Amino acid sequence: IVGFSSNKHLKLPTGNMLYLAGTAVEKESGGTGLYSLVRPFSVLYELHRGRDFSHVGSRTQNPIVFASLGKLGVHPKLSGEAAPREIRSAALHLSKHLSPGKRFNPRTFVIRRAFPGSLYEAPPKHREEAINRFVYSRMKIGDGDALLMVNKLNPDHIKEVFLEAAGKVNQAAAYRMLRQLLSK
Repeated sequence: IVGFSSNKHLKLPTGNMLYLAGTAVEKESGGTGLYSLVRPFSVLYELHRGRDFSHVGSRTQNPIVFASLGKLGVHPKLSGEAAPREIRSAALHLSKHLSPGKRFNPRTFVIRRAFPGSLYEAPPKHREEAINRFVYSRMKIGDGDALLMVNKLNPDHIKEVFLEAAGKVNQAAAYRMLRQLLSK
């Protein structure tokens, strides 16, 4: 396995949500663009299977994950654009589902103490310092804070993101992934 993605289908008061539970690529494939390809592919796969959901959501302590999901149009936005009421409401319900009893800030989209502590030995860093500042200025990962990300589903945008990522992915890594798939 070079990479994988896992999703959960949640029924929330604001509608059905595809919760992007996790995505990983093997360490040797880091920086190849595969992560940015796997995530939108998993959303398109769920749509292809006929799954009914109106929103996508996730949570993280990692600025690299935030940047990747930012391409899918999630809130909060790096630009500082305020989230519409519908998105804040969906985020609040997702927060209650994932972290019952934990404090959620609908302005910053941070769940306080969502995890027992940091999920990482050392805080992950994105290559763009502005993304690191945005994420780490909102939360304290050592305290277990998590950044929630939510948006209304836009299938056409997801397809565009996937096709753009496919055009940028490291070709050698993509061929290795394809060979592995075809060998099964």
